[in-house]
Amino acid sequence: MKKIFGVMALSLLLLAGCNNSSSSLATATSSSKDSSSVALANTSSSEVVWNEQLSDGGLTINCPDQLSLYQTGYEYNPYFDIKINYDWQNTTQVSLRELESSDTSIIPQEALSFTYENSRKTGLAIDLDVRIQLKNVLKTGVVYIKIHLKSDNVSSEGTIIKKLTVVPFGEVEAPVYHETVKLDWTKVPVDNVQSIIFQLADKDFQYGLKNPNITDTAKEYQDFWQIELKDETTKKKDIDFTYFVGHRYTLIFQVKTTGGALLNYTIPEVVGEGDSTTGFNQFKNYYLTFAIDNSSIQLTVINQTYL
Repeated sequence: MKKIFGVMALSLLLLAGCNNSSSSLATATSSSKDSSSVALANTSSSEVVWNEQLSDGGLTINCPDQLSLYQTGYEYNPYFDIKINYDWQNTTQVSLRELESSDTSIIPQEALSFTYENSRKTGLAIDLDVRIQLKNVLKTGVVYIKIHLKSDNVSSEGTIIKKLTVVPFGEVEAPVYHETVKLDWTKVPVDNVQSIIFQLADKDFQYGLKNPNITDTAKEYQDFWQIELKDETTKKKDIDFTYFVGHRYTLIFQVKTTGGALLNYTIPEVVGEGDSTTGFNQFKNYYLTFAIDNSSIQLTVINQTYL
């Protein structure tokens, strides 16, 4: 079950221990590890310095640097997650001690919440996220999010600070690679086939990011796209596409028969180009990922269906 901690509840818990924004900022800027310093105007009249601190006390952050303003008509309740990793031992419960926006005129406190789950197998805390509800983001600009977490099981805690830039919808930027999937379905029977579809879906697609693999402007913010393979007589095709670095893609190879049946065929796992330093191009645990720009991966569909 997902545990959700809102900022208002946190404020009540911390009221006795909080003095003012200046004291909390002094704590936030005390470490220089993995940090870059920028002066920002806070909600108070004085100018303070916020440091981006991407690791501290066993905590690390993983998320893009940009997030989008909400655009009416594109998703009902979009959000942006700051994903948090930790190396604490035997942690089943995590306390949120502080969650603060450096500029509430950009991202107000009510837009922020902290969530995590417990593993069904181990009971350990997993999937730690600070979630930003994009409908509550007020305007473009640069803002810092400060997160202070503590393990309830061991004496471990840390404070991490992420610099974020809020941009207009459609102007989110992300690094890309240019890749090729070498698809082979010679093992798949093609009797009574009406159509064959190969679909790629970006598991980590970000709200407000244009999908460069879609030419239809009405669908350019869609996280998946499909390729028609019916006329490929060789049953092989090189598929070039733009890959967002670090993203995970799911794959579907689907045959529709003339009788109307939909058959999903299996693509086995494979590890391709790469090494222990750069990482590997691979299709593993249902996800396609690339570690090398301008490279390719061979995927062979087998005659095995699944629901």
